[in-house]
Amino acid sequence: SVHYLLVALERFGYVHRSERTGRYMLGAKLFSMANSAVGNLSLRQRTAPYLSGLRMRTRLTVHLAILDQNEAVLIDRQETSRGAHLASWVGKRMDLHCTAIGKAILAFLPEAEIETIIRKHGLARHNDNTVSTSRHLREELDRVVKNGYAFDNEEDELGVRCLGVPLFGPENRPIAAISIAGATSEISIEDIPRLSNELRQTAIAIGRSVVESTTAV
Repeated sequence: SVHYLLVALERFGYVHRSERTGRYMLGAKLFSMANSAVGNLSLRQRTAPYLSGLRMRTRLTVHLAILDQNEAVLIDRQETSRGAHLASWVGKRMDLHCTAIGKAILAFLPEAEIETIIRKHGLARHNDNTVSTSRHLREELDRVVKNGYAFDNEEDELGVRCLGVPLFGPENRPIAAISIAGATSEISIEDIPRLSNELRQTAIAIGRSVVESTTAV
């Protein structure tokens, strides 16, 4: 069984076998994954104070996510004690097309990359509010770019609304996104301008003092 596992790992580049000794050693792909994990940990640690401030000002659950294999992966979550309990956790993988944190990343990717993600991952329908056609998603992404924030109006989970904005790295590419989420009773349509402004100001602060130093390491 161990041999079969090693062969599979070798096939995908995670280990390689020395021709001289016959022993297996760690491959370059595994080191790449480790470097990525360290980078994500650094981003999480550096953004934590800003996310905590955002949570206290909005009294909503705050998320930080990165793009991984055509999905948004939560790498940090700060929950408010007063709000509704949300079905999210660190490590959760989320669709890009129907979540605020996902659309905030997707909208600012190169056109060819957006097309590839739609083709490979599809547009799963979670409920009647989910954007499930390419045309409607394109319209939604145009609104994200125009408004500067993404909005999930019960598209992923009924009874839950989210707002998200991207965090940009080198060459103005989104490297992550932050979001605030809560029950529909906690996020009213009338409150969106104030909440989206809080998000944008937090993203600007993170970009100035966190993202630039993180990506430069």
